[in-house]
Amino acid sequence: YFISIHVNSAQNPDAEGSRIYYYDSSNKVKKVGGTVAELMGKAIEKTLPDDPDPVIVDQSLDPYNAFIVCNQVNAPSALVEVGFCTNKNDAQKMVSENWQEKFAQSLANGIDEYFTEYEE
Repeated sequence: YFISIHVNSAQNPDAEGSRIYYYDSSNKVKKVGGTVAELMGKAIEKTLPDDPDPVIVDQSLDPYNAFIVCNQVNAPSALVEVGFCTNKNDAQKMVSENWQEKFAQSLANGIDEYFTEYEE
């Protein structure tokens, strides 16, 4: 599973929270991108309950505007935006080593859950 991790920004300082973008198409292995994205999102919700719930975005619904790291990788993949550096609350969390470890572990837990519970 390929993950590209980023920090988001927006002109609106109220934009907050994480985003997980994936792209499932016929050239992807078993189309697991969406399943893993959902599992990572649920793991984030469980581990960081005070954070806004992650927004999960299926980029295959708009392939012409999809991120290259989502639609041009021939493996299940996701682009994860951990938060908005332009939002005061997100920015404060993202510099916390404890928060970083919890967020990273959430991603790992979601992937692990797929490969231990869903993979044939």
